[in-house]
Amino acid sequence: YYLKSDNISEEDKEFRDKTLCNYPSFEIFVKDYIKNEGAYGYIHFIPQVEFIKRWNGKVRCDEIIKLKNLENEFENLRIKLNKKDSTLIHKNKTVNKTDYFSQYDDEMKNIVKEVYREDFEKLGF
Repeated sequence: YYLKSDNISEEDKEFRDKTLCNYPSFEIFVKDYIKNEGAYGYIHFIPQVEFIKRWNGKVRCDEIIKLKNLENEFENLRIKLNKKDSTLIHKNKTVNKTDYFSQYDDEMKNIVKEVYREDFEKLGF
């Protein structure tokens, strides 16, 4: 959904206009682009674990906070770090949320599980 908006960088717009336009549906995008190009075809699809790994492959974070439980986990981390003045600000709030899990068929789920295997293993997705 992010790449469909107009509030994105010029680079993202170029990728959207030159690449994403070739995929008439999310299903086709996953079954073709993600399956064949893999996650490394564009920055927004790179597995999240790549951003937090050390050179030896080990995760370099002390805490991993999941977005689905952001407020509670942030509060626990704030207390643990004794950051009394820290607050969590929500910018760019999504207005029309879609249940994206319902858009995946079994084949799509398997593709995503394989391509993002390390995210599932190390980050518990």
